[in-house]
Amino acid sequence: MPSPSVIARLSDEPRGRTAAGWLLRIALAVPVAYHGGWNLAPAGRAWWSASDLPAALGIAVGVAELLAVIALLSGLLSRLAAVGLVLIFAGAVPHHVPMGFSFKTGGIEPLV
Repeated sequence: MPSPSVIARLSDEPRGRTAAGWLLRIALAVPVAYHGGWNLAPAGRAWWSASDLPAALGIAVGVAELLAVIALLSGLLSRLAAVGLVLIFAGAVPHHVPMGFSFKTGGIEPLV
């Protein structure tokens, strides 16, 4: 288990926020919110059910993505949320890479 100081470093937010920082947060939040919502929508649940991955994983990923968006935009535990998104994306890479790059074939283009 991480020490309290590690958790504090992940959750401490800088005092002054810049416009560039907000722009980056919003630029990340919009597609992640869309994808998280899609995972929880009927089309997303159907995709997960038809894939070789557990359908419950799709629900967990969708909820985690939406919670990460809230964290990123609110500034509460945003660094921890970013780490969680990196783990989600890293878990998606092995599934998408064999399909090539194109979005049409289910490749890694959406992850880029």
